[in-house]
Order: sequence, then structure tokens, then C-alpha cells
Amino acid sequence: MGKKSAGRGAIRRLVASAAVAIALGAPAAGADGPAYVVKDVTTGTEPGASSDPGPFFDLGHTTVFFASDGIHGRELWRSDGTGAGTVLVKDVAPGPADGVATIGHAADGVLYFPGAEGGLWRSDGTAAGTSRLADLTPWRIIADGNRLYVAVLVGYESVDLFRIDLPGGATTLLGSFHGDQLEPSLTLVGGQLFFAADGGTEGLWTSDGTPEGTRLVRAAQLANSEGGNDNTELIAVGGLVFFVANDAAGWELWRSDGTEGGTYRVRDINPGPRYGIHFNDYWEGAQPFFAAGIINGVGHAFGYRSYEMASTATNIIP
Repeated sequence: MGKKSAGRGAIRRLVASAAVAIALGAPAAGADGPAYVVKDVTTGTEPGASSDPGPFFDLGHTTVFFASDGIHGRELWRSDGTGAGTVLVKDVAPGPADGVATIGHAADGVLYFPGAEGGLWRSDGTAAGTSRLADLTPWRIIADGNRLYVAVLVGYESVDLFRIDLPGGATTLLGSFHGDQLEPSLTLVGGQLFFAADGGTEGLWTSDGTPEGTRLVRAAQLANSEGGNDNTELIAVGGLVFFVANDAAGWELWRSDGTEGGTYRVRDINPGPRYGIHFNDYWEGAQPFFAAGIINGVGHAFGYRSYEMASTATNIIP
């Protein structure tokens, strides 16, 4: 399962000897000044003690993050870039137990996150505005205006996709899918949800937020449905979603507009049943594509051509 970290807005952070460093509207230095220690969150004194802060989420009016001070377990904190303004928001699980998990999704000034002991929580960065929204424990979350889409693991064999209406938290089951192929591909394009899944047929799926509108777009083997490549995401560009899929031409770049006819391979980058797109299985987070023929074999920030090609005319120039 891929790991994700989030640093949002004009946040700079430095973690050193259990200290959180956030340059968020730094005083005299300004936004482009050096990072500085805002507050030593952890109370530990032993060498190497750390509050392990992060991920960070920009709510607009404040920045929130997960951290452990050595007393309350891992909980939700907020910071305005000052020591006095860096405080525990709420002890979600009272006492030394962890109250938060490792993921969250910020939208419209609110953070949505799973509690370590279960349930979906919301927070506006204040204690009064931090509460349990639903009993579902999300694995993946994405917001679309007044609704959330939440993927929930059911054992190790399936994933349920729900719509949660805001602000009340009413839930609607949109579909149940085999395995863990929803990870981490929940992607919105103009209010339409796209994801990779196996609902009896493996492929690219979409949803308009209703059970009847949750349907297969096109059968295909997507990169994030193959073990080891689950960090490759669906990427929204304009009104389209781009992804990597495997067919007779091998792993190549595809696109979709949400219709079967509008879902097809963009190009056979490396002609024949060979990899046109290569993966880095050890990359954490959203991983880059390693494309055949990239910049004529000259080193690039995210890779280079890994083998000779008959022609360099089809090279991809980022």
C-alpha cells in the first residue's frame, strides 16, 4: 500500500530532535525566509525523541497536523506558525492511546480523517469543531462539494464505496468491489468520480454519486490493480482522466472522458507488447512514470530510457 504525506499551502517544516519547524507567515523573514523551530511538541528528553509530525493540511485559516507529544498519543494539532499558536486541537482518544490514523483529506476549511479507534471524523481546527461524523472507518477519502466519497476496507477481500452527505453524515452504499483496487485512485473530474476496481469486471469505473450511476467505463487492467504498482494514480487533466493500463500493446498511457468510446490508449510509446511505461515499485507516494525513450536517453529528474529503441522519433518530451 502506498504511503502519502501532505504538505499544503505556504508551509515549510523541519523536523529535528523532536521539533516541528513550520514557516507559515514567518515574522520578519517572510514566506521566503529560512525554516525555524516553532515548538518542541514532544515532551521526551531522550536522544532521538520525536513527535513524528505530519501529514500537514492547510485549512486556509490554520494548519493542522498529526503528532504525538508523549502524553496524549498521536492526535490532531494545529499551528499558526507561532509557538503559542501550536496547540493540541483535541484528544480524540483520551489518554495515551492514539486518536488519529495516518490519512486525511482537507476541503473547504475542514479536515476529514479516520479515528485510530474507528469512525470518520471532521475538524475545522478547533476543539468545538472536531467531532465524529459517521461510523464508517475510511481507507480513502475525497470531497466533492457537499459530499464525500469514502472507500472502506471490508476484511482483506473487498472494498465498499460510500457517499456521505454533508453536513449531516447520511451514508449511501454505491457499490462493493473485490480486493483493494480502489487504492489510491479515487479521482474527481468535473464532479464525476473515477476509480480502478473489480466489481465482477476489472477496469476503470465511474460514479455520479448514486448506486445506479456507479458503473464500469471500460474493462482493463489498470496499473494500480497490479501488485507492486498500486501507487500509480489516475490523473485529472481538464475534463479527462489519464492512467496506465495493460493490453496487447503492454503497459501504456490511456485516457478517458467517462464513456467507453472515449476511453482508449493514447499512444503505443514502445511499439509491440512491451512496456511503454515503467514503474518504480519502491517510490513512496504518487510515483512518476518511466517512459521509454524519454529525452533520448539523457538523464532526467525522474528517470531515463532504460533500453535502446529502433527509433527515437517517438520520444516523450515532458
